[in-house]
Amino acid sequence: GEAAVAVAWLLAHPAGILPVMGSNRIDRIRMFGDALKVDMDRESWFELYASATGADVP
Repeated sequence: GEAAVAVAWLLAHPAGILPVMGSNRIDRIRMFGDALKVDMDRESWFELYASATGADVP
């Protein structure tokens, strides 16, 4: 889902961001696990960045 992609994007951030997640809701915990299954390669990361910011990236 979208939330899993957002977390995967943060995990793949070049600055080495490590999001702190806390929840007692099983659906949110599953979403965090799903984020680890998202294939967020460098090209995908920059495509999402460019789409969100409207910035051109090389």
